[in-house]
This record gives sequence, C-alpha cells and structure tokens, in this order.
Amino acid sequence: MRVWDTGQVRQFLSKTRHERFFPLYATALATGMRRGELLGLQTDDIDLERGVIKVQRQLVEIGGHIELGEVKTSAGRRRIDLPADSIRVLNDLKTNAISSFVFCDNAGKPLIGARVSRSFKEAVKKPEVPQITFHELRHTHATLLLIAGVSPKVVQERLGHSNVSITLQTYSHVLPSLQADAAVALNSILNMNGQAQSARAKRANRISTNLVVDRKSPEIGSTE
Repeated sequence: MRVWDTGQVRQFLSKTRHERFFPLYATALATGMRRGELLGLQTDDIDLERGVIKVQRQLVEIGGHIELGEVKTSAGRRRIDLPADSIRVLNDLKTNAISSFVFCDNAGKPLIGARVSRSFKEAVKKPEVPQITFHELRHTHATLLLIAGVSPKVVQERLGHSNVSITLQTYSHVLPSLQADAAVALNSILNMNGQAQSARAKRANRISTNLVVDRKSPEIGSTE
C-alpha cells in the first residue's frame, strides 16, 4: 500500500487545482469513497447545508456496460461529513450541474472508471509526489485520519467497512505510531514525576473528563 503524507497531499492539490477532474480528486481525498461510489454520486446525495454526503449508489461496469446500482451492504450505505473546503468545491459543481451525476463528462454522461484512473495517473506526474493509484487516495484518507488521532471506529464508518477489525487489519502499518503517541499521552496524564502539566496533557485530561461525563448520557444510535 502506498499513501501520501500531509505535505504531499497539499502539494498535489495545489498543482492540480485547475485540472478537469480536480473536484473528483479532492473529494476522494476528503471522503475516502471508492471510485464507483464517487462516480455514482448524484446531486441529491449531497446536503451542502449540513455538509454531508449520503453514499447510496455506485457506478459499476458489467460486460462493457455502465450501470448505476445501490450500494450492496448496510455498512456501505453511510453518511460522510465533509470538511469546509470540500463543501465549497462541491457547491460550485452543484451550482453549475448539467446532469444528475455530480462527476460527469462535458455532455453530462457518467464518467468511465478507466478514464478517471488514466487521468489521475497523468495528473500525479505534475507535482513531485510519489506515484500512487486512484484507489490509494482512499488509503491515504484513512491513514492520515488515523495518524491524526481519529478513532478507528469513525474511520471504519467513513470507509464503509463492515466492522472495525477490517479497518485495523488494513491499516496495521499505522498502529505502531499510534501506540507510541498513546504512550506519550498516557505519560503526560499520569504525571508520575509531579512536573507541571504540558498543554497536551491538560487537553488529554479535558478529553478524559468529557468522556466520563458523556457516559452518563444516552448513547446516540448509529447512522449506518
């Protein structure tokens, strides 16, 4: 598995900002959606006021024909919250939509997966970043979230994995660094030497306190 780090992602987005398929690349990085899910995305699947995408459909190629079908699993049918920059990108697309497909060609027809992969391969050559495939944008999304400390359960839900063990197995390369970060955070929380707490430790304590408070409240049901 090949993935980009934060600097490489920023460099790629900066260098390809004026590319024809930039909105598609940016959305792939921001959501971790599969290629078929992205290409099957409909304008009605995007709620820009709430800043969410509802993944309900996927574009599949069967025997040379393109078909729009429903996502097969309950975990695959999911809601993904969008970062503010992605909302702006998708708002421009939705405002100027010429088709029910969010990502389409100039005639409003759905994009062919192979064409998207070829275009991405060419786009990657422009900035000085490692060569990865379009599907590895999904892996990049997940890896960066885990490194940033996002719960594996949340990453699982964004990716549409059926259970969190699949996520942990797929991204096991990230776990050693997470273990190291956990040890540093725990050392600050326990503060065995009695030293003044760092800002990071104080934040960790606030999070721990909030978790205790949250446990007293009713649990919110899953949106899968």
